Amino acid sequence: MTLLTHISCANSIFSLRYGEHGYEMINVTYSGDTLIATKVTGDRNVPKGEISFTVDLSPRTAHQSVGGS
Repeated sequence: MTLLTHISCANSIFSLRYGEHGYEMINVTYSGDTLIATKVTGDRNVPKGEISFTVDLSPRTAHQSVGGS
């Protein structure tokens, strides 16, 4: 199993297609070990300027699981 040990990605804007929603854009930034995706274009589910999702990128030990148990 390969573990991600280093991220070398600058802040970026991504354009993605979400089925019937069409194309949407998110701005991906990092704060410490957290990736933050903020909506550039909004919809009824996640308005423009709101956080769409976050990802904890902090290193995990071999005995930790994603669910925390």
